[in-house]
Amino acid sequence: MAAVAGAVAEYVARGISEQSPNVIVENGGDIYLMGEHERTVALWADRPGVDLIGLRIPPGMQPVAVCTSSATVGPSVSFGSAEAVTALAHDGALADAAVTALANTVHGADDIERAIDAAKLVPGVFGVLVTVEGHVGAWGNIHLVALEQPVQ
Repeated sequence: MAAVAGAVAEYVARGISEQSPNVIVENGGDIYLMGEHERTVALWADRPGVDLIGLRIPPGMQPVAVCTSSATVGPSVSFGSAEAVTALAHDGALADAAVTALANTVHGADDIERAIDAAKLVPGVFGVLVTVEGHVGAWGNIHLVALEQPVQ
């Protein structure tokens, strides 16, 4: 069940792409992007400062799933304490399942490196961002950008 939202976002995006080459589907923190334009995905982590981080997604990376799991935002149950764990993959179900598993293991800043090392072992995941207790760690094809104002 940890992969359903990401899988559905990808399924809907691929269906809509028959009508338009530029598609963005968001499903409860799981996004599937397809398109010809650079996009910036804002990170909503419910912590001052972290909410000023965005991920730049160039056209050459798309189609791509940008899936996030959080212990502090949204109604989903998390066994960890991360404000946000975000993964990039071309497969929506894979990205969603990976961030759910990773977020469940992050309880403090000391867990960031371990979560990133675990993400590196998941074939198909090519970037991950972990935020907990105001600390941020990233690996892979992650292009961070500063946002001008916090996400609301």
